[in-house]
Amino acid sequence: MKRNATAIAVQAAGQLALIGAVPILTRVYGPASLGSYQLATSIALVVQPIASRRLEFRIPVEPHGGGAVRQYRSGVLFAAVLSAVLAGGALAARWQGHPHLAGTLLMVGTLLFATALAVLDNALLVRDRAFMRLGVRNFVSAVVAVLIQLAFAWAGGPVVGLAFAILGGRLAGILTTRVAVSSGVAPVPESASASSRSLTTTVVTIMAGVVSNSSVYGLTILTAALASPMETGQVGTAQRITSSPVGLIGQALSQQYQGLASANVRDGRPVLAPLTRRFVWRIGAVALALAATMAVLGPILATPVLGREWHDAGVVIALLALPVAMQIAIAPTIPLLVMLGRERVLLTNQLVRLCGGLLAGGIPVLVFHANYLWMVGGYALATTAAYLATLVLTLRVAAAHDATVRSAASARQRS
Repeated sequence: MKRNATAIAVQAAGQLALIGAVPILTRVYGPASLGSYQLATSIALVVQPIASRRLEFRIPVEPHGGGAVRQYRSGVLFAAVLSAVLAGGALAARWQGHPHLAGTLLMVGTLLFATALAVLDNALLVRDRAFMRLGVRNFVSAVVAVLIQLAFAWAGGPVVGLAFAILGGRLAGILTTRVAVSSGVAPVPESASASSRSLTTTVVTIMAGVVSNSSVYGLTILTAALASPMETGQVGTAQRITSSPVGLIGQALSQQYQGLASANVRDGRPVLAPLTRRFVWRIGAVALALAATMAVLGPILATPVLGREWHDAGVVIALLALPVAMQIAIAPTIPLLVMLGRERVLLTNQLVRLCGGLLAGGIPVLVFHANYLWMVGGYALATTAAYLATLVLTLRVAAAHDATVRSAASARQRS
């Protein structure tokens, strides 16, 4: 537990560096320019499950080392091809005289590969429960990305440079940790993967991931569709700030939970339901305290910290505080549904969450012509309710799995 806590603290330090760069970037680029970067980031994160083919959830439960490495290589290759296609689209758009579209496509392709590479490579460390190495990797990635971003901003470079900075940070983090652990590693045995899946199951898993990420990052995309670039920048930047607690502890918590849950799934231990309950209750109290802090301080500090153009971002921060708390406490447990083969249940749940958020956010603007802040509020309320429903579903699935394991153990003892 002490090493796990240290790993979380190391990752948190890296995320603090990313947050610290925000006030500088907001003054250099302004809401409209940062809006295009935040839009590209949101699109890349929504598409990431397609690029990685959701192998980051299969690698940790793969019993054979050879199978895990083959899945990793397959995922990285597919992500590289998809990103290259987007880069080609950016060149075509530039050739046709659409520089804004070209820049957006180039940023999406760059961020897509950076994100897919990170989740796939991190999955190998999660499988080995090498959480300290994972923490160091994420720390290095964040710090290097911030340094490159600040260098671009200082040089007056275009906003597209921020995307290449993220890719540079991810590569630096992976290469640093690999150099530190490569010596003396035994060759990976060639063995068949035990986690082979049908095409239907693979597609369902990928779509569940796309829908899930859409429900988290779709607000920025929805704002881009229904509001102005300035307002998109306000919402996108506010989402980046409110998601900072997720970056500080959410990623590390998700990796910790996946490591513990996957080990219990592999070993057939009937403890998933109590493990999940303890995890959510303990993290939930901290998450709610963070939400209250963001709701109070967001409107007060937005203008002095971000700049005179960013007042609305503070209001958006306050509106998004509660759903962010739900995300911190509940989202790390969602991969359990994939581990237990309940992809269709997960997809249905995520579709309900996405549709609820889009309807609750879109109706005030499209029907009542309300200010875009009403869109943010409706989206936030729907997302909060959906996360609570997801928690109930995950606990029921975990309890059903534990009951099946206990029943099978009793049957073996009787025989």
